[in-house]
Amino acid sequence: KTDNPEILSMIEYAKAFYHMEKDKKKYVEHLIKSIEHYDKHVNNFKALGKCYLKIGKIEKGKELIKRALDNIQVIYNENYPITDITDIDEFFNYYYKGTHTTEFVKEDLEELLNRKYK
Repeated sequence: KTDNPEILSMIEYAKAFYHMEKDKKKYVEHLIKSIEHYDKHVNNFKALGKCYLKIGKIEKGKELIKRALDNIQVIYNENYPITDITDIDEFFNYYYKGTHTTEFVKEDLEELLNRKYK
């Protein structure tokens, strides 16, 4: 049990992926709750933004993708390599929060943001 909003956000994000293939409605609900708990992560905004883009809610999807980009704190590269893949903080920063990411992921988000949608 916790009342830490950042941890609650990561829990909701994990719940969302449990429902991703089983129940799209619950998937979206958990992503929204994740963002409501803590709005400084990347992966929850990215996932919800991609979901909205896929169903045609283009402006809302782009807004969420932009928020994801704004929340990136570290981009792994030669100046900031992943030196210890067993570091629990790095694990959560990359896999759950998304605040530490790769140039490839950042470019993917920028492409989603700049793509022309019908």
